[in-house]
Amino acid sequence: EQALFDYAKLSYELGLDPYDEAIRSLQDYINKYPYSERLDEAYAFLANIYMTTKNYRTAIMSLDRIKVKNERLNAAYQRVAFFRGIELFNDRNYQEAVSTFDLSLKHPINKEFTANANYWKGEALYRLSKYDDAIAAYQAFVFTPGSFNLPNFHRVNYHIGYSYYQKKDFANAIVWFKKYIINAPPAEARLLSDAQTRTADAYFVSKDYGNAIDAYDKAFRLKGPDADYSLYQKSLAQGVAEQFDAKIASLNLLINNYPQSKYVVDGKFELAKTQQIKGNDNEAYAIYKNVLEQHPNSRLTGASMVQMGLIKYNQQMDEEALTLYKEVINKFPGTTEASEAQLGIKRIYVESGKAMEYAEWVNNSGLQGISRTELDSSAYEAAENVYLRGNCEAAIKQMGAYIKDFPQGIFIINAYHYKADCDQKAGNKNDALDSYKAIISRGRSRFTANALLNAAQIIRKENPEEAISYFRQLEEIADNTDQLAAAQTGLMQLYVITNNPTAAAEYAAKVLKSDRTQESTKHEARLIVAKDLYNAGMLSEATDAFRPIMNVNSAIGAEARYYMAAILHRQGEYARCEKAVFDMVDKFASYDHWIAKAFILLAENYVKLDNIAQAKFTLQSVIDNHDGVEVVNEANEVLNIIIDREQRMRIKPDLPDEVLNSGSSTNAAPQDMNEEIQMEGGNNE
Repeated sequence: EQALFDYAKLSYELGLDPYDEAIRSLQDYINKYPYSERLDEAYAFLANIYMTTKNYRTAIMSLDRIKVKNERLNAAYQRVAFFRGIELFNDRNYQEAVSTFDLSLKHPINKEFTANANYWKGEALYRLSKYDDAIAAYQAFVFTPGSFNLPNFHRVNYHIGYSYYQKKDFANAIVWFKKYIINAPPAEARLLSDAQTRTADAYFVSKDYGNAIDAYDKAFRLKGPDADYSLYQKSLAQGVAEQFDAKIASLNLLINNYPQSKYVVDGKFELAKTQQIKGNDNEAYAIYKNVLEQHPNSRLTGASMVQMGLIKYNQQMDEEALTLYKEVINKFPGTTEASEAQLGIKRIYVESGKAMEYAEWVNNSGLQGISRTELDSSAYEAAENVYLRGNCEAAIKQMGAYIKDFPQGIFIINAYHYKADCDQKAGNKNDALDSYKAIISRGRSRFTANALLNAAQIIRKENPEEAISYFRQLEEIADNTDQLAAAQTGLMQLYVITNNPTAAAEYAAKVLKSDRTQESTKHEARLIVAKDLYNAGMLSEATDAFRPIMNVNSAIGAEARYYMAAILHRQGEYARCEKAVFDMVDKFASYDHWIAKAFILLAENYVKLDNIAQAKFTLQSVIDNHDGVEVVNEANEVLNIIIDREQRMRIKPDLPDEVLNSGSSTNAAPQDMNEEIQMEGGNNE
């Protein structure tokens, strides 16, 4: 009994074993000697380990095995469950994070941990689209004693506002966004700008255009990343309110001050429409023409040409109007714009007394006659009404029937879009993919960018190369900054999967420049850039790149720590490398893969320091305790190299080092093992 207790105590005081020998020994002691006079002391040691260790996953498992816990152990449970929940949240395992935060909330001993567990539980539920549950968790945070003094007390209003916004409860969303706006600290300028913009959006969707105009103006004046969007939306609200001069002023400000904005093309189109409303046809025509010349790949190209044709028709310049309408039909077949152009052509022919010429032109062009067009419209309208009522199951059938009966129909692209949307909601990913591909194949339309994004997301696991192609197209034609950010993020991640580190690093740099990128994705991008520098041998630059993410509380932080240690090893800084490994064990004990990799690196470090016994012991520890086959194989390979060289040195002790080195196998972690495993001699690097 005394030996076991002293062994456990010694393991605790050394505290270097990543596999929690101290915890196992203390539990073994408690189980074997439940009536010992030292039992309280053992519990005290155990509680202290749980309060200080960062191997939260194992700590929870160990605590769960204790049937009766005192208050100190319950306090430790609350703490380790909270931090384990944070780890799972940062790793985007939101469902398990919610369950783990609930474990922490079962022991409401420390009010600060209770408040924060509710807050982060709300964040995880929001990301799971469980908005009602998220609101309940956020409000539990607000009403927890002591939450007022926590950094997130005011920010939670922002998150509650977003939850209501996602539920389309815009009245409540406005209330909570305004609460945040009133109390937002200066350091949260980006969130303040976003809250003001979403408040304006909520007013706009609610058709309260007066308040929407005022809210968009406030958002624009904050000069946040969505200032151009706010200005564009303000102009739309002004248009609905028939404030046409004010709308023109807003659109001119957008076009002149934000020439690279994703909303410039839409702004020009709206400006031209407004000039038409005011009767300024020549000004409108010039702006539509500018859209064609400056933005030939825009989704509004066809619509601009239709409006140009209408202007020419109103000016009684029928031949020019016909030329424009026919060009629309040739360039954009199967679109709404083509249908509108055909109606324009019909009107010109019929009004000119050339109805038969129109019929002949229709037949020669392979287009549908009048009766077929009417049938087309009726079939589509029936299917669209089903979709708009939210009956996706019926909409899939009716849209499918329309696509089959009218493969070149007037509304064919709309039909593919709505069918894809319903198929995706129903989990029919292959059917949705077919529709998205059909939209993509039919040239630029208002649904093309959305189709590219959804198609890429559906196939990214099974066919990453094709997904890359779609993301590349989306990057070129994205309708808004969110789509652009999604394309660049997708390309960054897929180039990692397809083993193209140069391209991955290129897109990681783009992701880091985007204002629309979440911080967790930026951490991912920073890791990719840093690893690219490391692989290029630029160790000093890589060190600077890894440093900002080495404390990120997720697998990214663990990986960054590993590479920081690997850099020190490659630089011959063996003492600092050893310290870096143990620091990593202290801070990221839950990440078994990187802990095991770090201990293999540590073993290589011991070899460099001629501490062969410790190197072998460390490798054996990985082999005995780690579950990952690849890492265990790596540890075995390194161990076999060491054992093989020991044997050869005993057999032929007088041979020079270079002869002994000639039989080593290779392993590329973090460098060629021929360079890494050196039993004697100098530094080969």
